[in-house]
Amino acid sequence: MITQNKRLFLQQTDRIIWGPWLIFLLLGTGCYLMLSLRFLPLKNLLTALGLVFHSKSRIGTEGKGFLRFLP
Repeated sequence: MITQNKRLFLQQTDRIIWGPWLIFLLLGTGCYLMLSLRFLPLKNLLTALGLVFHSKSRIGTEGKGFLRFLP
């Protein structure tokens, strides 16, 4: 069983790690990568979505989608 001291320590650690600054860090990392990759994810977004959602746009799959990987 977890004692009260351990529980308080874990709660404080949780608040520190998952605090509001983590959102800032994740957004900053995303902006940095987007700029350093010269917006590559956005340039290829429509092509990627087309490949995911339109099975006819996949060459060589005969419109089977993900089922082509199943036996």
